[in-house]
Amino acid sequence: MKSRSMLTALAISYADRLAAFGMPFLMLQFGGGPDVFVRVEYIISVSVIVATFADGGLRSYILYRFGRERDAATTTLLTARATLVVLAVQLVLFAATLALTQTAWLSGSGHNDLPLGVLRGIALAIIGVATQLLVIHERPLAGILISLCSWLIGGTALLLPAGTAIDLRVLAFFCSTFLVVLAVPVLLWRTTRLRPGRDGVAFAMQALSWGWPILVAAASSIAVAQIARIYGLSTFDTDEATSFAFWMRIFSIVQLSHRAAIVMVSRGIFVSDGTGLSPGILRAYLQMLIPAVALGFFAALAAPWANQWAGLHIPHLRFAVTAMIGLQVTAWCFAALTELDLSRGGRVHLIMVASGVPALGFALFLIFVHAPTMLTVAFAMAAASLGQLLLLLVFRHQGLHGTRAHSAE
Repeated sequence: MKSRSMLTALAISYADRLAAFGMPFLMLQFGGGPDVFVRVEYIISVSVIVATFADGGLRSYILYRFGRERDAATTTLLTARATLVVLAVQLVLFAATLALTQTAWLSGSGHNDLPLGVLRGIALAIIGVATQLLVIHERPLAGILISLCSWLIGGTALLLPAGTAIDLRVLAFFCSTFLVVLAVPVLLWRTTRLRPGRDGVAFAMQALSWGWPILVAAASSIAVAQIARIYGLSTFDTDEATSFAFWMRIFSIVQLSHRAAIVMVSRGIFVSDGTGLSPGILRAYLQMLIPAVALGFFAALAAPWANQWAGLHIPHLRFAVTAMIGLQVTAWCFAALTELDLSRGGRVHLIMVASGVPALGFALFLIFVHAPTMLTVAFAMAAASLGQLLLLLVFRHQGLHGTRAHSAE
């Protein structure tokens, strides 16, 4: 990657990270206080989980298919047609969620924001598919810009006058969700006339058939952090929940850096004729990830000093808790990078095993450990992600060893 392109990517990704962290934080400080912040975090957590599987494997399959055929135009057309099928299923999911929240079982249970979380997850899945198409056309920065613009549009919630109802503030904050979902049929009309055709349906089914293990793996690994976040928001008191969500939001800059880096290097991984994780790709990835990791841990160390000497009111957690959160996020990022190399070789079932086993352990921890503290929850999160990374590295090493042995024969 050229140095100028790297600097541009860093600048845009840092702006996106600043918006992704700063906008919820500004809602906490100026947009309604902890009540709005907790609702925003709840919606974001739900949407991340939904976005994991809402594309039916299409997002991952795009790069795999392109890596095999090296035909961006055909891959784009088939993806557009398959998106019609996926979008229809997504809208049925949203309608079912909306109906469910009106039942006596969920009505008034604190899950009234669930439909908005599902709708935002659908929007994120759509953006993810669009970003992959931009990647195969060698325009990866445009995908990061889409994310940045969605956060900036949500900033209109901060312009609402004092006394505005909380519901209206929350809807305004996520208004870009509605814009994305409404824009998709218009864009697909131009390319498909809203007719998926047999090849579009076939492409969607191929994506699901190939990618379902990746969907299970992604749901498992992401759910570790998101279920922990939802558990904290619904179990700890408001101050503790705010602090827990705040520091998970701080370290989300690492995940955002990871996603920006993946956008930049994923095409190179899938079109490589040698090992996917070449020294050049690893160097480019680390250049974008390490500054974010350092920034997160620096913030955790500096927060008590800033509260004491600068008069700030940064939500407080023990450093051991924030360190475990940072370790979990960092391990998750390296695991996700390793997954790309395994999926490039079609070893998707191993990815599912490596993600599912630690996630199952974390779920059993929450079920059988009575009233765990923040520290034990954070420690369990970190252990799950480290276990996932270790298993993936073992599988990758076995694959490389097997390939070399086969070549020697």
